[in-house]
Amino acid sequence: MEPREIITTRDEIDSAFELIENIFSKPSGLGNQWMCVFVVEDEVVVTHYDDAPAGFVAALEERLGRKFVDGTVLNYWSPKRVDKEVALAVRAIDDARPNRPPTSTALVKANRAAESFHVDVSPRAPPAFVAALELAISRVCVAGKIQIWAAPAPAPASATETFVSTECRVCFEAFDGALRCPLVLVQCGHVVCFACAARCDKCPFCRQAVYTKRRLFF
Repeated sequence: MEPREIITTRDEIDSAFELIENIFSKPSGLGNQWMCVFVVEDEVVVTHYDDAPAGFVAALEERLGRKFVDGTVLNYWSPKRVDKEVALAVRAIDDARPNRPPTSTALVKANRAAESFHVDVSPRAPPAFVAALELAISRVCVAGKIQIWAAPAPAPASATETFVSTECRVCFEAFDGALRCPLVLVQCGHVVCFACAARCDKCPFCRQAVYTKRRLFF
């Protein structure tokens, strides 16, 4: 005789998910007849038992947004905890001040100086937290670092001293005192005429973003 399929009810799934959500309020692991949840070094681990009904496992995977691997979900973070940690991280970023020690939480460290502002993200931060933080501050995390802003690099000291050309290297028109007057792109030190500079938001030679242009006199 085939074993009777065990029907999983919504109340059972809700009860299991509530155990996972509340694990940090308990000093030890929690569980029911089909699963257990516990904390290891501040990371939530969810494990289902071998005899757990397939319907229960599938429904719990859908609620968690994660798949069980060998019966276990490692480092699960509930939406409630993600929201809480993101709020703490955003507050730490907002509180960062130049020339002061970094402000930090368990997952981020905000470093702000006169010339740059970036956030270091812990390698232990789960993807759900990183994605939510990126959305909250409209920045992208690259290799564990979120660049908030950086001051443009200064123009080379010799940029104007070594300038001897008499024509624009973009349009090859001779420089004059009007539409073709020479401008230096301060961020990189390259020189183009006024007409070409007006059409550029990046240097046509090195592709660096251009924020400041200054006229040259010769």
